[in-house]
Amino acid sequence: GATDDTVAVQATINRVIARGGGEVFFPKGTYLISAALTVTPASTIKSVALRGAGRYTTFIKSNHATANAVTVTDCSGFIMEDLSLSHSATSTGTAIALVGCYDVRLTNVWVTAAIWKYGIRTTLGAAPGQYIRATGCSFQAVGANSCGALFESGTDIKLTDCVLAGAGAAFGVGGTAQEIGLKGSYLNTAATVGSVTIGDGTGTTVNTGDGGKWVKVTGCHFTGAAANEFRIATTGNLRFHEDNNTFSETSVTTSDLSDGSYYGSSVWG
Repeated sequence: GATDDTVAVQATINRVIARGGGEVFFPKGTYLISAALTVTPASTIKSVALRGAGRYTTFIKSNHATANAVTVTDCSGFIMEDLSLSHSATSTGTAIALVGCYDVRLTNVWVTAAIWKYGIRTTLGAAPGQYIRATGCSFQAVGANSCGALFESGTDIKLTDCVLAGAGAAFGVGGTAQEIGLKGSYLNTAATVGSVTIGDGTGTTVNTGDGGKWVKVTGCHFTGAAANEFRIATTGNLRFHEDNNTFSETSVTTSDLSDGSYYGSSVWG
């Protein structure tokens, strides 16, 4: 953890891509990086995996104030599991940035608290992205307008048994993202906008256009300092469904839910 491992780790990732895909394994230890690790395979490469020895034993630790930890661009079949992403201080970057990715699997990945502006973020690449799954992960963020999990692009995204936290929102949907599912997870924020923002996810209400359609949240627990910890804030075309959730507060805010629908049956307070 004292020596900069950026060049060595990136070279290993590049070799795997050059050989047609495969796995980069990180044994127990801390791997210090001073720039984003990038996974940008050719269109013919169908799978690249970054695997650790466990989220409590393998750490990829950044020391850059603005860079992402890992940026994956236009990749099909990307896998990350059994490791943690940490930082020597804080970063305005994203721990896991997915740009136009297809068929992504994240399992037992821990983005440590109070470090990144975004824990995980999807944006538009050569394609909008599709089939993103995260199970048993933690995506936590810090700083003004931060968001634990922010989806601005992609279709059919599912998070199960995850921990989400951010100062702007724990979970945000905006842009062209749609068909989002969140199940059995814990969401926390201290923001006044709430744990869930169907908007830009950073504390600001925005017009999502046709994005954010068909969002479903099931069996989750919401907590935070805000009375409106659960907030739907959009003027886009939205169909939002929540059920069997629990909340530490007693109300839901559905401001600006024009051109959309809300269905809910949960326990408040």
